[in-house]
Amino acid sequence: MHTDSYDEVINVPNEHPARIAVATQNILREEAGLCDVIDPLGGSWYVEELTDQMETKILDVMDVVENEGGMFRAVESGLVQRMIGESALNWQSRVDSGKQKIVGVNCYRAPKTEGEEAMPPTVRPVTEKMHAHVEQLRRFKRERNQTEVNHSLDKLRRAANSKDDNVFSRVVEATASGVTHGEVVSCLREELGFGHPLIVE
Repeated sequence: MHTDSYDEVINVPNEHPARIAVATQNILREEAGLCDVIDPLGGSWYVEELTDQMETKILDVMDVVENEGGMFRAVESGLVQRMIGESALNWQSRVDSGKQKIVGVNCYRAPKTEGEEAMPPTVRPVTEKMHAHVEQLRRFKRERNQTEVNHSLDKLRRAANSKDDNVFSRVVEATASGVTHGEVVSCLREELGFGHPLIVE
Protein backbone atom coordinates (compact mmCIF):
# COMPACT_ATOMS: atom_id res chain seq x y z
CA MET A 1 0.00 0.00 0.00
CA HIS A 2 1.21 3.49 -0.83
CA THR A 3 0.54 6.66 1.16
CA ASP A 4 1.43 10.04 -0.34
CA SER A 5 3.07 12.83 1.61
CA TYR A 6 0.89 15.90 2.08
CA ASP A 7 3.21 18.20 0.10
CA GLU A 8 3.47 15.99 -2.98
CA VAL A 9 0.93 18.10 -4.85
CA ILE A 10 3.14 21.19 -4.83
CA ASN A 11 6.74 19.96 -4.75
CA VAL A 12 9.11 17.02 -4.40
CA PRO A 13 8.30 15.50 -0.97
CA ASN A 14 10.32 16.83 1.95
CA GLU A 15 11.66 14.61 4.71
CA HIS A 16 9.05 15.48 7.36
CA PRO A 17 5.96 14.84 5.17
CA ALA A 18 7.58 11.65 3.87
CA ARG A 19 8.08 10.46 7.47
CA ILE A 20 4.38 11.10 8.16
CA ALA A 21 3.44 9.04 5.10
CA VAL A 22 5.63 6.14 6.23
CA ALA A 23 4.29 6.46 9.79
CA THR A 24 0.76 6.20 8.40
CA GLN A 25 1.66 2.87 6.82
CA ASN A 26 3.18 1.69 10.10
CA ILE A 27 0.04 2.73 12.03
CA LEU A 28 -2.15 0.73 9.66
CA ARG A 29 0.11 -2.28 10.13
CA GLU A 30 0.95 -2.09 13.84
CA GLU A 31 -2.10 -0.37 15.37
CA ALA A 32 -4.96 -1.14 12.98
CA GLY A 33 -3.71 -4.70 12.46
CA LEU A 34 -4.30 -4.78 8.71
CA CYS A 35 -1.49 -7.32 8.30
CA ASP A 36 -2.74 -9.74 10.94
CA VAL A 37 -4.55 -11.79 8.30
CA ILE A 38 -4.48 -11.93 4.52
CA ASP A 39 -7.15 -9.70 2.95
CA PRO A 40 -9.00 -8.89 6.23
CA LEU A 41 -12.12 -7.59 4.49
CA GLY A 42 -12.06 -10.16 1.70
CA GLY A 43 -13.42 -12.87 3.98
CA SER A 44 -16.15 -11.84 6.37
CA TRP A 45 -15.14 -14.50 8.92
CA TYR A 46 -12.42 -12.21 10.29
CA VAL A 47 -14.70 -9.20 10.69
CA GLU A 48 -17.40 -11.42 12.18
CA GLU A 49 -14.93 -12.94 14.66
CA LEU A 50 -13.80 -9.49 15.81
CA THR A 51 -17.44 -8.44 16.15
CA ASP A 52 -18.21 -11.54 18.24
CA GLN A 53 -15.24 -10.85 20.53
CA MET A 54 -16.33 -7.25 21.00
CA GLU A 55 -19.91 -8.30 21.75
CA THR A 56 -18.73 -10.83 24.36
CA LYS A 57 -16.60 -8.24 26.15
CA ILE A 58 -19.40 -5.66 26.09
CA LEU A 59 -21.90 -8.15 27.57
CA ASP A 60 -19.39 -9.07 30.30
CA VAL A 61 -19.09 -5.40 31.32
CA MET A 62 -22.88 -4.99 31.22
CA ASP A 63 -23.26 -8.01 33.52
CA VAL A 64 -20.80 -6.53 36.02
CA VAL A 65 -22.72 -3.23 36.06
CA GLU A 66 -26.06 -5.03 36.34
CA ASN A 67 -24.83 -7.13 39.27
CA GLU A 68 -23.80 -3.90 41.01
CA GLY A 69 -27.43 -2.71 40.84
CA GLY A 70 -27.39 -0.73 37.62
CA MET A 71 -25.39 2.17 36.25
CA PHE A 72 -26.38 4.66 38.94
CA ARG A 73 -25.31 2.32 41.74
CA ALA A 74 -22.12 1.40 39.86
CA VAL A 75 -21.13 5.06 39.57
CA GLU A 76 -22.12 5.74 43.18
CA SER A 77 -20.01 2.85 44.49
CA GLY A 78 -16.99 3.88 42.39
CA LEU A 79 -17.10 0.71 40.26
CA VAL A 80 -17.16 2.59 36.94
CA GLN A 81 -14.24 4.80 37.91
CA ARG A 82 -12.23 1.75 39.04
CA MET A 83 -12.93 -0.07 35.78
CA ILE A 84 -11.88 2.96 33.75
CA GLY A 85 -8.73 3.36 35.84
CA GLU A 86 -7.82 -0.32 35.53
CA SER A 87 -8.39 -0.19 31.78
CA ALA A 88 -6.18 2.90 31.42
CA LEU A 89 -3.46 1.34 33.61
CA ASN A 90 -3.56 -1.90 31.64
CA TRP A 91 -3.31 0.02 28.36
CA GLN A 92 -0.36 2.09 29.58
CA SER A 93 1.40 -1.03 30.83
CA ARG A 94 1.02 -2.64 27.41
CA VAL A 95 2.40 0.49 25.75
CA ASP A 96 5.33 0.72 28.19
CA SER A 97 6.20 -2.96 27.70
CA GLY A 98 5.93 -2.68 23.92
CA LYS A 99 3.11 -5.23 23.62
CA GLN A 100 0.85 -2.44 22.36
CA LYS A 101 2.75 -0.60 19.65
CA ILE A 102 2.16 3.12 19.15
CA VAL A 103 3.98 4.37 16.07
CA GLY A 104 6.28 7.25 16.95
CA VAL A 105 5.89 6.64 20.69
CA ASN A 106 7.38 3.22 21.47
CA CYS A 107 8.34 2.10 17.95
CA TYR A 108 9.47 3.61 14.64
CA ARG A 109 10.69 6.75 16.36
CA ALA A 110 12.56 9.14 14.09
CA PRO A 111 15.86 10.35 15.52
CA LYS A 112 15.85 14.06 16.34
CA THR A 113 18.75 16.24 15.37
CA GLU A 114 19.77 19.21 17.46
CA GLY A 115 17.87 22.36 16.49
CA GLU A 116 15.40 20.46 14.31
CA GLU A 117 11.98 22.08 14.04
CA ALA A 118 9.02 19.99 15.20
CA MET A 119 7.27 20.59 11.89
CA PRO A 120 9.24 22.47 9.24
CA PRO A 121 7.00 24.66 7.07
CA THR A 122 6.25 23.58 3.53
CA VAL A 123 7.60 26.12 1.08
CA ARG A 124 4.76 27.11 -1.23
CA PRO A 125 5.47 28.01 -4.87
CA VAL A 126 5.85 31.67 -5.72
CA THR A 127 2.47 33.10 -6.74
CA GLU A 128 3.90 34.80 -9.84
CA LYS A 129 5.32 31.49 -11.09
CA MET A 130 1.96 29.73 -10.59
CA HIS A 131 0.19 32.46 -12.58
CA ALA A 132 2.87 32.20 -15.27
CA HIS A 133 2.25 28.44 -15.62
CA VAL A 134 -1.51 28.99 -15.89
CA GLU A 135 -0.98 31.64 -18.56
CA GLN A 136 1.41 29.31 -20.41
CA LEU A 137 -1.31 26.64 -20.50
CA ARG A 138 -3.89 29.15 -21.75
CA ARG A 139 -1.51 30.29 -24.49
CA PHE A 140 -0.84 26.67 -25.47
CA LYS A 141 -4.59 26.02 -25.81
CA ARG A 142 -5.11 29.22 -27.85
CA GLU A 143 -2.31 28.41 -30.29
CA ARG A 144 -2.98 24.70 -30.89
CA ASN A 145 -4.95 23.39 -33.86
CA GLN A 146 -8.46 23.11 -32.40
CA THR A 147 -9.72 21.15 -35.41
CA GLU A 148 -7.14 18.42 -34.81
CA VAL A 149 -7.93 18.44 -31.08
CA ASN A 150 -11.66 17.95 -31.71
CA HIS A 151 -10.97 15.23 -34.29
CA SER A 152 -8.67 13.36 -31.85
CA LEU A 153 -11.24 13.57 -29.07
CA ASP A 154 -13.94 12.21 -31.39
CA LYS A 155 -11.70 9.25 -32.27
CA LEU A 156 -11.04 8.70 -28.57
CA ARG A 157 -14.78 8.67 -27.83
CA ARG A 158 -15.40 6.12 -30.57
CA ALA A 159 -12.53 3.95 -29.32
CA ALA A 160 -13.90 4.04 -25.76
CA ASN A 161 -17.16 2.57 -27.04
CA SER A 162 -15.55 0.06 -29.40
CA LYS A 163 -14.42 -3.49 -28.68
CA ASP A 164 -11.92 -3.46 -31.52
CA ASP A 165 -10.21 -0.07 -31.33
CA ASN A 166 -7.22 0.47 -29.04
CA VAL A 167 -8.03 3.16 -26.47
CA PHE A 168 -4.39 3.66 -25.44
CA SER A 169 -3.19 4.31 -28.98
CA ARG A 170 -5.95 6.89 -29.36
CA VAL A 171 -4.79 8.55 -26.14
CA VAL A 172 -1.25 8.78 -27.55
CA GLU A 173 -2.56 10.25 -30.79
CA ALA A 174 -4.69 12.76 -28.89
CA THR A 175 -1.80 14.00 -26.76
CA ALA A 176 0.37 14.29 -29.87
CA SER A 177 -2.24 16.59 -31.41
CA GLY A 178 -2.27 18.82 -28.34
CA VAL A 179 -5.02 17.34 -26.18
CA THR A 180 -4.24 17.83 -22.48
CA HIS A 181 -4.28 15.12 -19.84
CA GLY A 182 -7.34 16.68 -18.23
CA GLU A 183 -9.23 16.68 -21.53
CA VAL A 184 -8.39 13.02 -22.13
CA VAL A 185 -9.62 12.05 -18.66
CA SER A 186 -12.79 14.14 -19.00
CA CYS A 187 -13.56 12.55 -22.35
CA LEU A 188 -13.15 9.00 -21.03
CA ARG A 189 -15.19 9.78 -17.94
CA GLU A 190 -18.04 11.03 -20.10
CA GLU A 191 -18.02 7.80 -22.09
CA LEU A 192 -17.10 5.22 -19.45
CA GLY A 193 -18.07 6.75 -16.12
CA PHE A 194 -15.91 7.46 -13.10
CA GLY A 195 -13.66 4.87 -11.46
CA HIS A 196 -14.45 1.85 -13.62
CA PRO A 197 -11.32 1.28 -15.76
CA LEU A 198 -11.99 -2.48 -16.19
CA ILE A 199 -14.84 -1.80 -18.61
CA VAL A 200 -12.29 -0.59 -21.16
CA GLU A 201 -11.65 -3.62 -23.35
